Amino acid sequence: MEEILQRSLITEPSGDNSYYIDIDDLYKWAKSVGFNVRKEKKQYIENQLNTNKKHITGYKKGILARSDHELRAELWTKTYLKTIGSSGVIHSVNTGKYGKLVLLKEAQKPNKTFSTIAHQLDCDRRTVSCAVARFNETGLLTERERPGRPHSLTDGQQRSLDKYISKHPTATSNQLSNYIFNKFDIRVSERTLQRYRRALGFYPRKQKTKVKSTQAQVEKRHLFAIEHQNSELKKWLFIDETQVQLRNTGKIIWVKRGQPTPTHEISSLRAYVNLWGAVWWNGKTFARYDGYVNQTLFQHLLASHLGPHVHKYRRYAVAQDKLRSHWAKPVRRWFNDHGLKLLDWPPHSPEFNAIENVWHSLKETVKTAHPKSQAELEAAVDQACHLISQKLIQGCISRVSTLPKEETSN
Repeated sequence: MEEILQRSLITEPSGDNSYYIDIDDLYKWAKSVGFNVRKEKKQYIENQLNTNKKHITGYKKGILARSDHELRAELWTKTYLKTIGSSGVIHSVNTGKYGKLVLLKEAQKPNKTFSTIAHQLDCDRRTVSCAVARFNETGLLTERERPGRPHSLTDGQQRSLDKYISKHPTATSNQLSNYIFNKFDIRVSERTLQRYRRALGFYPRKQKTKVKSTQAQVEKRHLFAIEHQNSELKKWLFIDETQVQLRNTGKIIWVKRGQPTPTHEISSLRAYVNLWGAVWWNGKTFARYDGYVNQTLFQHLLASHLGPHVHKYRRYAVAQDKLRSHWAKPVRRWFNDHGLKLLDWPPHSPEFNAIENVWHSLKETVKTAHPKSQAELEAAVDQACHLISQKLIQGCISRVSTLPKEETSN
């Protein structure tokens, strides 16, 4: 153990052959040399009460720890340096929380100036100067205790919280609070856990919804992806319908605490626009319609709005879902008469249809117009259809073209 610890201490700047003191090695060493844990703990508590300079947060392996491993690194490394009679210039301790704590001892050695040490540690000269002054003044190896409230959760507890949130992404702050209480027997407020969740890198997202598929449907989707993973989507026509609603045009707002939430007034009418569309690499066509789509209306939309263009795109493939009105015999006959091939579309697979991304962009454009009536909504939809650029459509098709390969690789 003594040999391991001597190799762990470095007396020169960090390099390929450098070692660091591990806190577990320090713990084993303290026990091997008969370090009186109980006595040191009692003495430390008395010092804390007398000086009131540091804050006690908890216990770790039966040894008082100010914050995780800092106390053991501070007391034991200092004792160990005296034990081996080290006269090194630069020492580092891996405490687990802050990584490397830079320790400077006898830094006034003639050939080791502050500038040299700063260059070797890749830090500012003033940082080295302050660290040396701190060590000479207090003899402590860690940084000065910073003011402010102590952390509610230790590093280990934060890691446990991180894993729990990753496993349960829909957990509320109340559920997180109950989890912390049940696991660690400490009560942390919901607001504090919301801040911890943000600090751990979690941000709110609108959860995607998807219809659950049967095994047969999953297999059909996979076979479709295999068949078309190398298909030329520039020769596909993407057809679909959507509904643009007036009540979907609200926005997220930001207000200060204590201020009332502004109210966005909309028409009492349930205004909406039914929209049919077809997009392809070099073209687009959109049309508003009333009522529900049946085979008669669908065939009328095809003949009126796609018919004038279809002679240029014979032998193109048609991508559309398998609604009954889309696959009625008269509709299939119309596609066949115009030289278009209907793709056997897999169920519950809207992400393969590039026009879904076009609809999303169109609805975002409508929101910016802030329509307040049926007439304004219709005008906003017509304007948004006009503003949909061919470059945007090509981008949507390009994104969709990668999905079959991703599906087959899963």
